This record gives sequence, C-alpha cells and structure tokens, in this order.
Amino acid sequence: MTATQNFRIAAIPADGVGLEVVEAGRAVLDSLAGSSGGRFTFEWKDFPWGSEYYAEHGKMMADDGLEELKTFDAIYFGAVGWPTVPDHVSLWGLRLKICQGFDQWANVRPVEFLPGIVSPLRKADDTDQNWVVVRENSEGEYAGIGGRNLSARGEGGEVAIQSALFTEVGCERIMRFAFDLARTRAKKKVSSVTKSNAQQYGMVLWDDVFKKVAADYPDIETESVLVDAMAAKFVLHPEDLSVVVASNLNADILSDLGSALAGSLGLAASANLNPAKTYPSMFEPVHGSAPDIAGEGTANPLATLLSVAMMLRDGLDRPLQGLRGRPARDPVMALRMFLGRDPVALLAELLLLLLCLLVVLRGRSLRRGLGVDSHGVDHAVGADLPGQLLQSLDGILGVEVDRLGALALRHLEARRNRIDREDAARASKHRARDRELPYRPAAEDRHRIAVDDLRE
Repeated sequence: MTATQNFRIAAIPADGVGLEVVEAGRAVLDSLAGSSGGRFTFEWKDFPWGSEYYAEHGKMMADDGLEELKTFDAIYFGAVGWPTVPDHVSLWGLRLKICQGFDQWANVRPVEFLPGIVSPLRKADDTDQNWVVVRENSEGEYAGIGGRNLSARGEGGEVAIQSALFTEVGCERIMRFAFDLARTRAKKKVSSVTKSNAQQYGMVLWDDVFKKVAADYPDIETESVLVDAMAAKFVLHPEDLSVVVASNLNADILSDLGSALAGSLGLAASANLNPAKTYPSMFEPVHGSAPDIAGEGTANPLATLLSVAMMLRDGLDRPLQGLRGRPARDPVMALRMFLGRDPVALLAELLLLLLCLLVVLRGRSLRRGLGVDSHGVDHAVGADLPGQLLQSLDGILGVEVDRLGALALRHLEARRNRIDREDAARASKHRARDRELPYRPAAEDRHRIAVDDLRE
C-alpha cells in the first residue's frame, strides 16, 4: 500500500477579500484530498499577518516569520493592502519580504481567455490567445535600492533616488526559465521586453544576456520588443505571443494588461517560484484586497483556485499525478482552439456556403428538369438528381433549407448586434465611471480592483 503524502501549507489570507478567497481555495483542496483515496492530505497552518497585524504590532509579519515559513511545502497567499497602511509598508513588509527572502525569482502569470468571460478584444472570439508572462521577481526595478535625502533643506527641497539593479546572473536564470517553459508549449517562442533605447545600462545588459541565452536554444523563435511596443502588441497582435519574459516592473504592468484583456484582472493567477526548491514557493491571485467589497462574500475566488492549480503542478510533488487525467476543457473552447475560430460562427458561415451551393444546384436542376440540355438531348430520367439530393438533405436535417439559411443569417446578425451592444455598454460604463466616481485616495485606489470583475 502506498504511503500517504502529507503536504504542509502555510495560509496567509492577509487583507480584504484575501480572507474569503483563500478560504474557498482551502475547501477545494480539502475536498480533493478527500477524494484521493488516502494518497495525499493537506495540513494547514494559518498566519494572521497583514494590515490588522500591523495595526497591533507595528509590523506586517513576525520577526521570525521567514524562519517559520521555510519549513512548509508551499505558501498560499491571499491579498495585501488596506487604506490605513501605506502601500510601500504593506507590500515590502509582507509579500516582497517573502519573495526576496526565499529567492522566489520566477513569477509566472498565465494570461488565459476563459470560456464565458467577455474580452474587450474582438478577435478573442476568432483566434486562440494564450500566453504566459515570466517576470524576474528578485531584482530589477524592485530591488529597493535608493533613499530620500536633503529633507533638511525644507519643503520642496527633498530628493528621492530609486535605482534598478540588473545582474547577469539574475537576467540569465529568468531567461533560461522562460526558454525552458517555451519548449513545453505548442508555440515555441520567447519575447523579451526591453527599454534599452532609454535605459542604456541595465536594459542593455538585459538585451546582451538574452542574445547569449537565445543562442543555446536554436529551436525557439525569439524577438526583442520595446516595452511600449509590447503593450501595443498585447492589444493588436496577442495571437503572436507565447512566453513573454520581462523585468520586475515591466512584467508587473504587462501581466495586468494581459489579464484585463482576458476579461478581468480579478481572475488572474500567479506563482512566485523558487525553482531550486531550497525554500517554499508562494501562490496567489493577482487581484488586490478590494476594500470596497471585503466581507460581503461576493468576491470571485476563481483566480485563487487557478493559483491552487499552479501550486499542485509547480509547488508540490505533483499530488494529482496518476489521480485523474487532464481536466476537460469547455467543448466550445476546445473547438475554438482546434479550429482557430468561434465554432458557432464558423458553422453559420458554412451553412451559408452550403445554402448558396444548393441554390445553384437547384437552378441547374430546374433547367435540366425540362428534359433538354444545351445540345437538345432528352434527360428526363434522373435529370433532377440535384433536386433529389436537396430533398434528401432537407429530410436528413429535419428542416427546410430555406429556414436553415435564414437561421444562419439571423445568427450572424444577432452576433454582430450583440458585439455592438457589448461595445456600447462597455463605453457607457466607462463614461459613467469617469463622470460619477468620487475621488479616492491613492493608497486606497491602488488596492481597489474593479468591483464588477469580482462580482461576476
């Protein structure tokens, strides 16, 4: 009999809706363990760290927090941030302290277009769009190097310095991670994001390392794109992407853009990985703590559940291996991926083509059914074969071809009208927000994610 695997998980719900979504994810994992036939179990320990802990203790986590966390197999994180605590205090005091303390240098953020979620991109219905943003998670613009000086000069005379740190080791390891990931995907391509035209030291090093690493992966297609051009590419040509590797700040921004294009920032998952497994990795949703709806029980936990899936795949010793096959995709989504088109729209267009063909055949049938062809030869017997075929097709489909064609036309018209209505509603919604939303302090606004996204 196989021994039961016991996985120790550190749960840090932290702030706002983080408490609600982590609870939902735990219920799913416990149910999964219960259906494993005793193959594995999850042992949980809750940590109360976050903004409430800060209000009581003056710090976001305990002084020996990292020492205690390093004994766990994985860390399951909710969301950090609250209007009563400055953003830089809450972020650096908890999430970044764990990421940098445990050398979780690979932040993986998939951009998934999920069935049932409306994307603002029209081409989302017709093209397969699925890519991964790989973020350097230990240095770059978030290295924390700098300071504020000269405050003694008085108001208006202070100086702040924020320096980015790029090392050859840090650049190379995240790029090799991205190339290795690309080898596992259908589209074997790595896109490097840079800004070396303006940042002539750190980003030039980034570009040089990318060229060196790319030479070791001749089977992988590559490109190097300026960050502003890459933002445009996310919108205009996302089907050309597979693995996007970028520095800490650039990937942070671009991955949020990708999630918004997929339909909702509130549904995006992420993994902070220590690939060497010298410390536990951390898994979390991308969305913030959403103070506006915290405690209402309306937060959508899907991003947290997708992060759980990443934890099972990348953070633990694959407890699902051999338990079940690959989860089935929505059948319409699977067809869309296979065909590269929306299957319903494609079917409607095929029916229209079939209708046109049958109309042509019917016209020829009527002409030939008179019994005389262009050479004056009698063809009364079997002359109406296309018409007979048409009648047989009517019987097989159980519907008149004319009705079938009208149905296809109505479907295409309804689809166009639906897209127009959605675009108009989205534009109206944005105008209403711009006109009616009150001013919000910056600290609160940065933690706010779209309430509608979480309530979907």
